[in-house]
Amino acid sequence: MLKKDLIKSDIPTEQLAVLEELPMPAALFSATAELICANQIFKHRFQSDLQEIVLNHVSVMQQKTKATSSEFDLRCLENDSIEPFMYSENERHYWFTLKPKFQQSGDLEHVLLCCADITNLKQFELSLLKHNQQLEQQVYFDYLTGIKNRRGFDFDLSQWQKSFAVEQADEICVMMLDLDNFKQINDIYGHAFGDEVLRKSAQLLTMQISNQTDAQIYRMGGEEFAMILPRTAISTACLIAQQCCEQIYASSMNYEDKTLELSISCGVALWDGAESFFETLARADQALYQAKKGSKNCTCFNDGQNVALFEETTFKKPSDCRKNT
Repeated sequence: MLKKDLIKSDIPTEQLAVLEELPMPAALFSATAELICANQIFKHRFQSDLQEIVLNHVSVMQQKTKATSSEFDLRCLENDSIEPFMYSENERHYWFTLKPKFQQSGDLEHVLLCCADITNLKQFELSLLKHNQQLEQQVYFDYLTGIKNRRGFDFDLSQWQKSFAVEQADEICVMMLDLDNFKQINDIYGHAFGDEVLRKSAQLLTMQISNQTDAQIYRMGGEEFAMILPRTAISTACLIAQQCCEQIYASSMNYEDKTLELSISCGVALWDGAESFFETLARADQALYQAKKGSKNCTCFNDGQNVALFEETTFKKPSDCRKNT
């Protein structure tokens, strides 16, 4: 039950008896965090000596005694058990509580450690966390493509609004993307094939922002997608949009047994700092509408005043906007 002879002569027998009767793992530690005595439950539960853990908290207790000026203060400290903290060993989880005993001189005499086994509670907590993650997956992610959905988009956009207001950042782009003539694909080849196109298109679009820090892609519904591009200039966002056009167009060759020409139209808008992100989204949607209304398979951008086609000379950076015939 105790270290070496398991009983030290300066520990009253009645205290040892009480310790043994406690229905939980319990032990007494010295002011230097050496194990003085412990009950049988403690002995069977713990293989490590716990000295380092107890010593860290004992040091905190000793710091508090330096600020005390009376025996009354010491007794108050004794009544204030250290806030429980968690400890895990051998796949079991415990709440540890420490209670000090001070000498009249203010020196720490010993510390009582009591342990509550919370393994079942911890397992329930982990199970609940896993369940909540599954619910979040259902709520914020699109089951077909695996990317975030419109609900996830609205949530993230509001979070970015708060974050960027604090940071006073001024470059975040919103992009709207829409697969061209997608209804014809469903009508000709069926919805199962259309779902396959949506899944593969989502993968291709995700790849285009894999190197963009914090960038996110969403399926807004049907064949429409959106991207949030934080800390991204509108010129860079337009180039990314053109890369999306190129990759979706090139993916037509992946369906060798089908005769189709896939393409996507994009609309880009830069948040100006004065409007809400949802207003920026509306401007990106206007740019997308212009791209769909025009030649499709291209990118239009909304600078807050006008909607224009992104071409080779736009922003003095190269791009390729193929015409969809």
